Amino acid sequence: MSHALANAAIDVAYKTIAIDGIDVFYREAGPADAPTVLLLHGWPSSSHMFRDLIPKLADRFHVVAPDYPGFGFSAQPNVREFTYSFDRIAALVNTFIDALGIRKLSMYVQDYGGPIGMRIATKRPELIRAIVVQNSNFHVEGIAESLAPLSNYWHDRSPQADAAVRAFLTIDTTKFQYSHGVQYPERVSPDAYTLDQSNLDRPGNDEIQLALFRDYESNLASIRNGRTTYATSGHRCSSSLAGTIRSSRPPGPTRSGATTRTRPSFRSTGATSLWKSIARRSPRRCVRSPIESTQDLREMSIAATFNDRSAIRAIAAGALIAGGLDATFAVIVDVVILRAFSLLGVLQWIASGLLGSSAFSGGVATAGLGVAIHFAIAGVFAAVYYAASLRVEALRTHAVPFGSAYGAVIWLLMDLVVLPLSAVPKVAFDPLVFTAFLLDHAFFVGLPIALAVKRYAR
Repeated sequence: MSHALANAAIDVAYKTIAIDGIDVFYREAGPADAPTVLLLHGWPSSSHMFRDLIPKLADRFHVVAPDYPGFGFSAQPNVREFTYSFDRIAALVNTFIDALGIRKLSMYVQDYGGPIGMRIATKRPELIRAIVVQNSNFHVEGIAESLAPLSNYWHDRSPQADAAVRAFLTIDTTKFQYSHGVQYPERVSPDAYTLDQSNLDRPGNDEIQLALFRDYESNLASIRNGRTTYATSGHRCSSSLAGTIRSSRPPGPTRSGATTRTRPSFRSTGATSLWKSIARRSPRRCVRSPIESTQDLREMSIAATFNDRSAIRAIAAGALIAGGLDATFAVIVDVVILRAFSLLGVLQWIASGLLGSSAFSGGVATAGLGVAIHFAIAGVFAAVYYAASLRVEALRTHAVPFGSAYGAVIWLLMDLVVLPLSAVPKVAFDPLVFTAFLLDHAFFVGLPIALAVKRYAR
């Protein structure tokens, strides 16, 4: 199947949701239970800029791309009804994320999407799995002389300063962003820049854009705060977008402070390969180092953050649930049905793996040791599944079959390898008991571990 036909086969939904009383338009595609990718657009565009990228990601990711208020197809309350600032828009997008039930995401940010996304990432680092930055100011140096008309406007509200920034709202400027430096201008479709300009030309939209121009100064503090957060508390992985994004113009300074301002053109397989590598990258493959210089970020096309809290939650939840269910099953079988042990004896039997038969005369102390050993082992198995899920995406997206199979493998490993090598007293093989505990580990150990990883680490 050709890439064009493959993209056409992807269903993209066009939805609107009320957030804080404002209708927010967004595009959504891909399996709802797949890892989420949030696409945050730049100025003066909208989620329309991702129309070609979304189908390339949606075969394996849950892709969401909202329009900010005053942009695209979202509502446009006037400047007296809504505070058009980067703080306010970031807060609205943050609420939008919660409204969609997203608990973990990777974020692609372009231009305005950078300061908006950085505010969210700084406030909620546990939410972020990875960040892809394209042509956005993540360092103060990025907003130097290239944004002189805007920086003057922060302090000078004279008619002359107002006229200078209003020039940014014209069709010539909008078209410039798509066509400047293009080798074959006849290949640039007018659709995108015409749509952008039609939104800018709506009555009252100029006041919205001017309000955001004035507020752009607030991004200085946001950039510093975000830089500190990710320099001190996270791992970063860097990977080049070279070979994934084709620029339609040669590198050069623009008013955004980035090296290229044009919209990206993604090769048919590059975008999928890029996100596949992000989704599967383990923290052990990251280099722990602070983000210290402008050059450091300038050379990074991807800044991926893997948060330890999500790992702890996934592993702890999996271990506690699986350990509890397995212990309950053992009590029902060994104490209630077979009457082979007392309740204390079941726990002492676990401790006998270290202490041998002496564990059965140790009273509550060895029973307590048995509890600790039992949940520690469950934690190890949960950690192994979590680590594997970072590399093998299907372990999260298809948690039920893989989790059940994982539990069965755990039992085979324990019964055929670990227990014979431990100090546990040997018992005669009983095929019925073996099958019962095989099913126990499949559905009460492996499955809850997989579901916990899917719930907290996707």
